[in-house]
Parts: sequence; C-alpha cells; structure tokens
Amino acid sequence: MTAMRIIAPVGLSLFSNYKHKGNDSGWNRNYDTVKDRNERACKYKSESRIATLKKGIEKFVKSDNACAEISSILKIAEKFPENEFSVSLLPSDTVVSLLAAELIKDSKWLENRCSRITKVTVEPFIPGLQVEEEQEFIQTGMSNLIQTITNFINREQDNLLINITGGYKATIPYLTIMGQIYNIPLYYTFEESSAANSQLIRIPQAPVDFDFTLFDEYYDDILKSLKKEEGLSKQDLLKIPKITDKDIEALKETDHIEDRNGQFFLTLMGKLILNAFENIRSRSFRNDYSKLRSDIIEYKVFEYYVEKYPDAKVVHSRIFEENKRAVLESDIFVELDNQIISVEVKPAKQFREIEKKFEKGNFNCLPEQYRGKTVTLEFVLYSYIEMNPIVIEKIKSLHNQYHADFSNIKWYKIDHLDKYKKDSHWKITDQKLTEINL
Repeated sequence: MTAMRIIAPVGLSLFSNYKHKGNDSGWNRNYDTVKDRNERACKYKSESRIATLKKGIEKFVKSDNACAEISSILKIAEKFPENEFSVSLLPSDTVVSLLAAELIKDSKWLENRCSRITKVTVEPFIPGLQVEEEQEFIQTGMSNLIQTITNFINREQDNLLINITGGYKATIPYLTIMGQIYNIPLYYTFEESSAANSQLIRIPQAPVDFDFTLFDEYYDDILKSLKKEEGLSKQDLLKIPKITDKDIEALKETDHIEDRNGQFFLTLMGKLILNAFENIRSRSFRNDYSKLRSDIIEYKVFEYYVEKYPDAKVVHSRIFEENKRAVLESDIFVELDNQIISVEVKPAKQFREIEKKFEKGNFNCLPEQYRGKTVTLEFVLYSYIEMNPIVIEKIKSLHNQYHADFSNIKWYKIDHLDKYKKDSHWKITDQKLTEINL
C-alpha cells in the first residue's frame, strides 16, 4: 500500500457539536470560560480546566459525527481504499484548538474505525494563527502555517493531501493557492452535513500556472535578503548591488513586498510564491523553466534575422572548433557575400558570460576563419524589467576595450519584453529591437 499523509487544520466543531447536544451545562460553562479568554496555545498546560473538559467529552469524541475533522478524514480514507494514511493535526494558536487536536488523537477513533489509518499526531501549534489580531494573523500566523506545510512538501510532496474542512475558513484561499502551486489535492466536506450524508469534495486544479519571472529576476538580489532579515529599509535595499527604486516599485506593485512604517517585508503572497520558487529551484526545475523562456526568445530573434536577411544563409547555433575543440557557439550566424554576423542572445543579468568570451578570446576564431570578409559581432540583451544602468556601463567599458580588435560590434536590447512573456504570438521587429546608444 502507498503511504499518504493527511494534513488537517483543527477547528472547534468538536466542541460546538457537543454543546449542541445541550446535556452538560457545567461542561458548557467551563468551555465558554476557556474559549472566551482566548488564551494562546502556549498556556495549554497551565489551563486548570483542561482535565475537566477532556473528561466531559472523551466519550463523545468516539463517533464518526463528533467533528468535521474526524468525519472528513474517514471520508478521504474511504475514497482511497488502496492507501495507508498518517494524519497530522495542525492546531491553531489557541488553547481550545490544541485541546480539540489532543482529544481527537487520544481517542484513537480514527485508527479504530479504519485500520489503514496507522498514525495520528498533533503537530506543534501554529504561532500567531488566531483571529483576535488581524495583522498578526496575516503576517505571522498565516506565514507560519504556510511554512509548516512547506516543510511537509519538501519532505513528501508526492504523498500529501490537505483536508481543509476544519480550522479557520480565512486560511482556505491561501491553502487553495498552495494546492494549485504544488499540485497537492485539497478535500473538503460540509460541516453542516452528517457523517453519513456528507460528500467529499475535491478542490479542482485550475488550468493556470504561476509566473515566476520576477522571482527569477530578483531572487538573488532582493528576495533572498528579505527572507533572511526581519525587514529592510529602503536604504538597505538600495545598498544591494544593481537594485534601484524601479526594482522596489515593481515588487510592490505586484504585491510581493510591502512597506510597513519604512521597513520592507515580503507579503504573505510573496512568501507563499517564494517558497514555491525555491522548491522548484531546489528540485532543479528552475533551470528547465529558465531555459525554456530563453529558447523561446532566442527563436524569436532567429526568426527576426531570417526575415531581415532573406538572401543570406542564417544558421541557428553554429559551433566553431579549433583542434577538434569547440571554442565558440554562435547563437545565430548570418553569412552574406562580403560579411558575416555572429549574434549572441543573452539575458541582461548574464552579461558576465559575454565578458568571459571576450576575455578568453572565443570570438578571435571568426576573423581568422573569414579573412576578406567583414566580421560583425551583434549582442541582443533582454530583461523583463528596465535594463539596469550598471549593465549599460559594463557594455560601454567592454565595447571600448575590444573595439580595436573588432571594429564592428553592435549592442541591442529587446524593449517591453514583459508585455509578451505570456503571449507566444509576437514577433521581434525593428521597433522592438533597439540599438543601445553608446
């Protein structure tokens, strides 16, 4: 049998269902006192009424109808008869949620009702996940909940289910987004239905993907720093090499970072998508993703040169060798009667790769092999944001350094690339490919 883990946030339906029976007024008073004080989960062991509350409800919890968590977990197990399950109960930052989770675990009801449920554990409570303080709920509680589930994903993504029936309903939109990003099944049952009649509903995967372009662009420069630090001032961010006011504004406008009294933090959505980006990166998918985008852009540039020089021989990825060793790969190679053009297509942030080719003399093979022809080096740089002025300065410096060796060096940039990153039906034209003014 395949072992799967059910992650289940824990709410208070156990207590509301017991109170609905109306047959234990003393227990109700004790419970209302504990609940109304809204004590944080860290006070659980010091709460004097815990033992009394446990004793009053410990028989009731041993039924399929006791609470939404039990009934929905049993429905999930029923849906997958070929699987074994471990259950991780996630209490919020309240005494009553932690109490409910402990009662469900201690009852052993899930294991007794389904032999394929082999283990039920209460995970550490989620600090800050409470509804009395809105900002703490958003900035701390939800952030900790996302990190807790991310830790599970990093360990066992392919064998996870998230049961969103219990817990705070305000967490459902974010858990749904996590399910979409990581392709994790999410299940829900209506709490108003009896266990016998409730239907298990799977939240469908929407036919969408998430755009990690900005994370690819800013991860090493800003986002990684913000994840490590408890807030950075604008001055701190601007001290990071290559970061400008426009970079900060771009991340603010997309709700990836926010300004809290002069300190910048990742937003909740920013943290969620950043975790997904790092997960992709750690699984070596990022290189494939970036390469796909680069290949598409390179193809568009290749198409542009084919149409610009209809009478020339235009080759994609031409490799030059010396002594049976590759010394240069020209992304696009154009051969005319009296001229050859070698084109490099690179993201602006990878400008260092062009510098290395000059330093190693990789381009020297061209004038040696094509004596009597004019050799032109053309470099097409692209970025989803406005090109950093530092890159422009590096281009000028490199151009001046090697202009004597290669009299024909031209630099271009693709303008407004951000408008086309989700549309494959676009073409590079003379208006989009503009020469960098040196």
